[in-house]
Amino acid sequence: MEKKKKKRITIGFLMDWIDSPYQAHILSGVEEFVALKDINLICFVTGRLLAINDWERNRNILFDFVSSESVDGLLMMTPALSNIVGIEYFTEFVEKYKPLPIVSIAVEIPGYPYVRIDNNKGMREAMEHLVKFHGYKRIAYIRGPEGNPEAIERLNTYYQVLQENKLPINSNLVVKGGFDFESGHRAIRILLDERKEKFDAIITASDDMAIGAIEELKLKGIQVPEDIAVVGFDDVEISQNARLTTVRQPIHSYGTKAAEILYKMIKNQKVNKVYELPTQLVVRESCGCLSSNTRQAVVNVYSVVDESLDSYLLKEKANLILEIRKLLNIHKQVASKEFTKLLEQLLENLKREILEKHENAFLHAWNKIIFWANRYNFPFFVLHNVLSKIREEIIPLMRERKKLIITENLFQQARIKISESMSQKEILERVFFTLQSQKLNDMGEELAESTDTKTMLEVIYSRLPAMGIKKCYFSVYENASPPYDFSRLILAFDTSGRIKLPEEGIRFPTKRLFPESLINKKERCSFVVYALFHNNDHMGFVIFNLIAENTHLYEVLHHWFKTVFGGVRMIEKIRNQALHLEELVNQRTADLSESNNLLQQEIQEKRKTEEKLKQALEELEKYNEILHSQSIRDELTNLYNRRGFFTLAEQHFQYARRKKQGFLLFFADLDRLKEINDTYGHQEGDEALVKTAEILKGCFRQMDIIARMGGDEFVILVVDSTLKDKDYLIKRLENLIGDYNQKSEKPYALSISVGTAFYSSDYAKSLDTLLAEADVDLYNQKQIKKHIQ
Repeated sequence: MEKKKKKRITIGFLMDWIDSPYQAHILSGVEEFVALKDINLICFVTGRLLAINDWERNRNILFDFVSSESVDGLLMMTPALSNIVGIEYFTEFVEKYKPLPIVSIAVEIPGYPYVRIDNNKGMREAMEHLVKFHGYKRIAYIRGPEGNPEAIERLNTYYQVLQENKLPINSNLVVKGGFDFESGHRAIRILLDERKEKFDAIITASDDMAIGAIEELKLKGIQVPEDIAVVGFDDVEISQNARLTTVRQPIHSYGTKAAEILYKMIKNQKVNKVYELPTQLVVRESCGCLSSNTRQAVVNVYSVVDESLDSYLLKEKANLILEIRKLLNIHKQVASKEFTKLLEQLLENLKREILEKHENAFLHAWNKIIFWANRYNFPFFVLHNVLSKIREEIIPLMRERKKLIITENLFQQARIKISESMSQKEILERVFFTLQSQKLNDMGEELAESTDTKTMLEVIYSRLPAMGIKKCYFSVYENASPPYDFSRLILAFDTSGRIKLPEEGIRFPTKRLFPESLINKKERCSFVVYALFHNNDHMGFVIFNLIAENTHLYEVLHHWFKTVFGGVRMIEKIRNQALHLEELVNQRTADLSESNNLLQQEIQEKRKTEEKLKQALEELEKYNEILHSQSIRDELTNLYNRRGFFTLAEQHFQYARRKKQGFLLFFADLDRLKEINDTYGHQEGDEALVKTAEILKGCFRQMDIIARMGGDEFVILVVDSTLKDKDYLIKRLENLIGDYNQKSEKPYALSISVGTAFYSSDYAKSLDTLLAEADVDLYNQKQIKKHIQ
């Protein structure tokens, strides 16, 4: 008799937001574990419980759809979810999910297992480094939110170290923050401008606050670390680029460990109440030290040893590999095993090239390690530590001058390879960002033109697979108001293509998330779920397959879907009302022929009905006009979009050719947009784009055609202009940007690079040629600017 196959486990992950480096990193840890154990994962993006803003609070509806019908256990991003209501209220709230196994991340929910970090150890190491190694006496502190248990632990350790070292405790040196960039900016203004305090160093409860503090200090002309040292807490990716001394917490391991505990609970295995993960101080330059890369690049001049390379590797290779693995702190098990094999090959090839003259053997193996780093999204610059460690051990063995030079050349070439790879990756990421932005813009324009649900769904199906979304399930609630017990699936596709559904969709219990008949039980899946709402009108929900490396994509898609679907439903409602009124008119007309006595009364009623029909049709026409405007306008900046520009520019191009008029074409690029997005978040990047659009509208005339082409690119066609206008307009634009930056309190300055081209009837060129010329000039201007900087 054939054995019945066991049901695959499904884990639910409740998180307020998916588009933040911290939570995305935890999610990648969860995804690694579930993939290893062949477990399904469903991420519910719920927003913070009882959030203040409607657009976030409306996501809370997903809390009601989590049940044993769809998941076998729950992970909870507790600090974020309970941020507004507090842990007591949140503890009562999660009682609704009993008897599902639950594991909390970072903060304890009484009665449930949780994973936490050793806040005391990491904060103590950071404080003692400032006090004992550097000798700082007056250390300010930017703390986290008052009700946050982790923030309280870190604050207590700050006080303890001050007391232990007999340093005064000054409450004026402690400022409350919220773990975000703005808290860092605000804290520096409070310390220096309001309280007039002086201090040697500042330590913060998060990296985001530390970087915000550094930015504010720079704005005030204060150097870090020369004037004031700064130390953070988290070691997120941005801190590595900012050379920030910080406390590393194992964010990735939060995810893997929490998922492992939940897996054991579902399997009825015994688990501990609390699991504590270690933290450690990571010394870089913001505290006044040299970075680890710089320190490790030095070889002790007295360490020359009388031993051959062959003999050393035979005895010490295993220890060297172990030290390098600890140095890199590799999270993923698969990546760690693969790296060990590559490192063994690298050392073997180094020996072969130095002793046996196998040319390029070392660099060939090094290229594989660089490919490994790129594949697992490992920071390239950390590979310098690998070279420094190997060099530290190998150089003292090179007693012959020729072999010493050969070895140093190899290490130098390997470092150049790192630089080349970093540059290449940056270019590829920019290209990817541009292409994805263009795909999103194109899809957005198509969606904006949708006036019915069927067309909207066809656009979604035709566009999403090219963005990596291979599975999508779009469902609407059966009832227009609560309870939303049943839903109808109206669009579904997977790797095999679009799934044929009945015209009315497939009805299913909402808490199951999918119709039972469509679940592929042979294949492991990871999904992310978003609620669809327009203002306070709850419409349904959409489920995507999870791409853990590109979580920002989901927030953009979610925004498009809920906005467009809300508009489509309104159009369909108006259209249906118009049809209904028309039916009433026809019915009334038929009735009139049967009763002459009521003729005058019926005529009046008919006129009223016809007036309502007219109003409904006028409303529909206005809405269609709005939709048309949206199809040629950029939603964020309200400038013309790519479609709007080419439509209007082509018309003016033909007019200028007939009238033999000239015009200038400007191709502008907002500099460092990616840096603003990565450092301050995409909301701040969007604001930078909006401010840039406002500056451009202030610089050029109302008759000129100003458009955002996508991403950070803008194009301006200056109507009826000459080459003499070029320098004046560029200078005017520079002055407007300068005025804005002088008045702005933002931690960054706006900068725009501009390329130009000129159309003359004497030298007729196509519009595409002009754009290409302006683009080339833009590139040249950016290179000049880069060289000057």
